[in-house]
Amino acid sequence: MTHIRNDKTARVIPGFKKSVNESTGVTHVSAFMCRHSDKTTADADSVLNEAKEQLSATDATLLSKVVYRLNFEYEAEISSIACDQWAMVSAETYDHKFKVTVQCDSVEDGIAAVWKAFKDHGAPVPDE
Repeated sequence: MTHIRNDKTARVIPGFKKSVNESTGVTHVSAFMCRHSDKTTADADSVLNEAKEQLSATDATLLSKVVYRLNFEYEAEISSIACDQWAMVSAETYDHKFKVTVQCDSVEDGIAAVWKAFKDHGAPVPDE
């Protein structure tokens, strides 16, 4: 599991990997939020609970809260939700300079992790 240090809180966030393509300037954050062990389930629960708490969301309102937050705070959107044996949630800024991909066992975990990636990993905040 890859760990990225969050400079704002100096806390290690499990499961997130950040890379920057130097030639294009595109930042990509990826994660795998699984629930295959007590540890990974606790990590997924932590991200999901943080998103719900900070967005004042319930199970029923989490998706809407994340979609609105991505749009109005980061000029971004969820670009796909795909599913085979697992799910994958992808999001990116409208200028395509910041992209997030989360593979997950639960779409709700992926939605929460996308929001957390934007919040914690330096997604640009548009000028007012």
